[in-house]
Amino acid sequence: MSLQDDSSIWQDVISRTVKSIVSVSFRHYDSVEYDHPRKSTANGFVVDKKQGIVLVNRHVACSAVFSGKIKFHNSEECRVEVLYCDPIHDFGFLKFDPKNVEIETIGEISLRPDLARVGTEVRIVGNDSYQQLSILSGFISQVQRNVFRGEKHNGDDPYCDFNTFYMHATTSYGTSGSPVINIDGYAVGLQAGGRTYYSTDYFLPLQKVKRALEIVRKGGQVSRGCFQTIWEHTAFNSCSHYGLPEDIEGRIRNKYPDNVGMLVAKYVVKNGNSDKKILVGDILVSVDGEDVVDFSELDRILDESVNKSLSIEVLRNSKLLKFYVLVADLHTLSYNEFVKFGGMTFHNMTYQLVQFSSEPFEGVFVACGGPTNVICRSKLFKIDGREISSLAELKGFCRKAVHGQWYMFEFKQLQATFRVKNPAEKNIPVRFDLHFFPDFVSARKDGRWTVEKLSGSNGTSTRLLPSVIRMEKVIDEVNNSTVIGGKSGFGAKVEEDKNENDTEKAATEEKKREIEKSEKFEKSDKSEKPEKPEKPEKFHKTEANPSIPTVPPHTISHITSLPYSNILQSFVTVTVAQPINCDSRELMGYDNEGNPNHYETERKKTGYVIDKDLGIILTANAVFSYFSTLHITFFDQVRLPVSIKYIDVQQNFALLQYDPSMIVAPITEPRVSSTKKNNFGIGEKMHLFVSNSSQGVCSRKDDSFRNFRYSSHIGKGSDTLLVERELEADTFQMCGILTDPETDELIGMAGCREYDKSRVRGVHEVHRVLEKIRNKESLSGKRFLNVYFTKSSFLHARECGLSEERALECTRDGGGGVYSVVFASSDTGFKTGDLLLQIEGRNVTEEDLEVFSSLEKFEVLVLRDSKELTLKVETIPASVLLSSRLFLWCGHIVQKPWIDVWQIQKSEWPSEMIIFDDMSRSVDARFVTHVNSQRVRTMDELLKVLLDIPNGTYATLVVEEENEGSKTLSIYCNYDTSPLIEYVREGRHWTRTEYGVKETRVVEWDEWTKGE
Repeated sequence: MSLQDDSSIWQDVISRTVKSIVSVSFRHYDSVEYDHPRKSTANGFVVDKKQGIVLVNRHVACSAVFSGKIKFHNSEECRVEVLYCDPIHDFGFLKFDPKNVEIETIGEISLRPDLARVGTEVRIVGNDSYQQLSILSGFISQVQRNVFRGEKHNGDDPYCDFNTFYMHATTSYGTSGSPVINIDGYAVGLQAGGRTYYSTDYFLPLQKVKRALEIVRKGGQVSRGCFQTIWEHTAFNSCSHYGLPEDIEGRIRNKYPDNVGMLVAKYVVKNGNSDKKILVGDILVSVDGEDVVDFSELDRILDESVNKSLSIEVLRNSKLLKFYVLVADLHTLSYNEFVKFGGMTFHNMTYQLVQFSSEPFEGVFVACGGPTNVICRSKLFKIDGREISSLAELKGFCRKAVHGQWYMFEFKQLQATFRVKNPAEKNIPVRFDLHFFPDFVSARKDGRWTVEKLSGSNGTSTRLLPSVIRMEKVIDEVNNSTVIGGKSGFGAKVEEDKNENDTEKAATEEKKREIEKSEKFEKSDKSEKPEKPEKPEKFHKTEANPSIPTVPPHTISHITSLPYSNILQSFVTVTVAQPINCDSRELMGYDNEGNPNHYETERKKTGYVIDKDLGIILTANAVFSYFSTLHITFFDQVRLPVSIKYIDVQQNFALLQYDPSMIVAPITEPRVSSTKKNNFGIGEKMHLFVSNSSQGVCSRKDDSFRNFRYSSHIGKGSDTLLVERELEADTFQMCGILTDPETDELIGMAGCREYDKSRVRGVHEVHRVLEKIRNKESLSGKRFLNVYFTKSSFLHARECGLSEERALECTRDGGGGVYSVVFASSDTGFKTGDLLLQIEGRNVTEEDLEVFSSLEKFEVLVLRDSKELTLKVETIPASVLLSSRLFLWCGHIVQKPWIDVWQIQKSEWPSEMIIFDDMSRSVDARFVTHVNSQRVRTMDELLKVLLDIPNGTYATLVVEEENEGSKTLSIYCNYDTSPLIEYVREGRHWTRTEYGVKETRVVEWDEWTKGE
């Protein structure tokens, strides 16, 4: 056959194949094994067009709660759900309703694993990076290749297949989930991974895939068995080193002439069915009387013998040994239940975790540590000294946990055995936030996901109201639990067959056993330690109450012995967590794909006690939102709760408050300067106090100002006048406080901001707010004007048309010159480039610009287009810069604009709310203007429209951006997995309303405040 004929045939094959290729857009809502919640795209292909079955990789058809859609070659889309996910191998099935595909003629690709041979020419057909149709060519060079631990996906993906062969081809790295097509149009493999720098692709053979497909087509359950042992196919020559006798080798070679080796045990699960029977290095000879030389025969026998004891013969040091081993059910060893509590996610140990970390199955896995210090991907052993060996025991603890109370967690981070040694166990305190995470959620996968919510001891007021969400789809219920996924397609009903009563009975018995375990944990807890009150007891300094945490002076002698200890003794460590990613992205890191990195949800900053009697702490560059949880640590000895008293996002500082009666310690307070001093002089001497949270040390540097400049760059923490003053060399990146060398008075704050420069500010505004707190005055008087200035030279002013007479006038009576507008929103009356000449008839000094934050109305004189103009200026309350209300809706966050948006959005806003994806790196200001063609301008209007959107349908949003105009967004409303949640903060009172499909759950609580 000529090359031209081959090309024509391949063109015909590709033209038929593309009708079966789909792009999968999906979202995982929970952390599972080594994967965090994410949204992504992948490939798949239709293997049954009548029933709507799509073959994908395992990481797509994840065992976690799933939501997704597929797109065909003609861009037609439809929803999909998970039909089957293999416990260990890299494949799964998604299901769609073919009736929902009205235009595209759906094709299907037949699975022919028997046609995969060395030398077969293949094409890898997929949609790379959600782009339509990418085709790669190659030749199969291996069909019985071992999967080495840690090799797949360049070694950076913890998931690793095992107990199977892989095929190998030399071609550029294709897209996972693509079919490997031969010249006849059959699928001979599934693209599963590769190495980009070696031009290598790995394909999963389809023998197991074909068997599973035939079973799910008939509505059956795919049985999967194992000996809890990982095997590796090893050449006969290597087997002889392990003691393979010549007679047995000869018999196997004669019986299987195409075979080149035997299976050798490489890993045995600790405390598993084969432990103490099969040893690493044993050569597998037969199972249940049948010779076994490859994975296909082994899988066939085990999958047909689940929960049965089989005889197994192995060779060990040339001796033939025989054992009876119980075949375990692989599905029970996979991810089948999870618990979410206090922002953390737990689930059972799985086969993937066990083979990756060499840990036994017993125990609980911490998939996500949330806002706590528990490391993600860890194994939990104990809580407060009591063993946690199962999820049932964990539930018993969760039912008793109290908001704000500290518990000791003993855990160990799981690491790959082929990379580094497992780290030592850690024992750290954990504080649960049950206000932002008020529900104890337990989910179980019994053919479908069911969710149960139980209230913990969060010290809140909880009310259950009827659901107000418009419902058009039937919602199944199992044991009063919300059904997350159907069993066999959309709108699938619970099958009523003759086994239903038996199934319910078994489920009831299982639930009883769990309750017994949970109650056992609770009883043991009560016997060991008296039950603690739901609200922490308030301590008072009396001789009758010696339980107050105390810091003896001799324990901090390394600080008190220093000549400047009066300053250092005011230092505290402030730990900040942001449970909801709003207002600022400062506290949230991201991985290489732009997904939130949960390792960085908690940060340690430095605070300074400025009033020890009231418990007031100053901190800068740390707290940007009321949607934060905080605690403080004194001298690395005592940890206390703390509340947010005041936030100034313009000058980038916050005042926190703790209860001074809850600690006895030699705490000092520096005196805060009341001088309106922002203009530090060049060469002026001062002391810079800095701390290193990682090393737990504090130090003082004798320094001076070397330079200052007026910045034209606007960033977070900017007030009306943008000024950056630089410190001497080697300290420009330091964050800390500045004191007067003569009086030790606190005169400024230094913090790393844009371009790694130390921005230095005076603390007179801190003093003003502190005095209001001391006098019990209202803190809500600060104003805001969305205009920013930089000081302008007279040369620039003259070039803009400033007259000589006005130039001299601007310098009289202490005038500081002229100031240029670098940014102004359209509703202020200012324009970029305006020169500010006078405020209320007075020449402008830097301190005079503070009227922008104090007066409601005033007049200014500006120079615009060489003409002097008088503008009437009106400010707004600065409280608009801090969010007090937001929505969590279908994986998105909706809130009012925060300060970053005010600083970049010049034009008039089309609405008062911004929407962004809670898993996206981008925080572009996208204002919501329409939902399903209805105009919305306020949060109240939006809430009314959202509640009218039926569950299980799409919502079409029109959003508007500053530079790109209007766009449309299509969001799938799945209130089962992602309900609409509203947070509202009024004063110090919080309300969390969850608009669920079954009920409306309202949770209320009050922030702690001293003397209020």
